[in-house]
Amino acid sequence: MLQNNRLRLYFALASWALLTVAARAADFRPPAVPLITIDPYTSCWSMANELHVDWPRHWTGKVHAMTGFIRVDGKSWRFMGNAPEVAKTATQRSLEVRPTQTIYQFEAAGARLALTFTAPLLLDDLELVSRPANYVTFEV
Repeated sequence: MLQNNRLRLYFALASWALLTVAARAADFRPPAVPLITIDPYTSCWSMANELHVDWPRHWTGKVHAMTGFIRVDGKSWRFMGNAPEVAKTATQRSLEVRPTQTIYQFEAAGARLALTFTAPLLLDDLELVSRPANYVTFEV
């Protein structure tokens, strides 16, 4: 009986520790979020907490004026960049940074947008790594 209680206690402590680590990982936001990462000379990062607050930038701080708009029911909403042409901004719901992808979730006027930046930097495929391209995928 004592053995079972100890096992239950260890299991409960281990579960609590894993949940705590998972919660911290979910709240993690790097100082700069990678968008385009071809090489050190060709890279673009978001240094703002929300993608529409500031322009994406090179790691040196130079502005890379990428902007993104979504049109919902004839009205434009800005989800990327600090372009003053469109004042309404989509609400950024989430950000997930993975080893080869950055995924943003937005919502505007009831429409949802998933924006995925993918850098195909898989070291087991040298031909793919040497390709000077990144991918941006939109899902509405």
